[in-house]
Amino acid sequence: MSSDTSKLPSRNELPDVLREMMQADRFEDVIELMVSLVDQMSETHARALLDLKLALKARYGRQSEKLSEEQLELLVDSATEIISERASPVAEEELSQPPSTYTVWPVTKSEAFEAR
Repeated sequence: MSSDTSKLPSRNELPDVLREMMQADRFEDVIELMVSLVDQMSETHARALLDLKLALKARYGRQSEKLSEEQLELLVDSATEIISERASPVAEEELSQPPSTYTVWPVTKSEAFEAR
């Protein structure tokens, strides 16, 4: 008997086919048939498992919500408005000064205590 799975007996025919083979002392054919059936079941199981994994990934996998161009512009406009409302005149004044007037991080311990 060949291992071609297209010629395997159906579930209903299998017991009769196996009995006939065993009565005719065709034990090697019985073993080959059983191995073919196990191979077929293994392939079917592997396909089903792959389908399940793909379905689970599609359902629960990484997803990201997409923002439309309009939503992104609205977000930027809102953030800009909030920042401009909260910006203090002192902060704007400090930012407008040249970099040489900014405080430099103290180098020594004594300068660190004096800066506090």
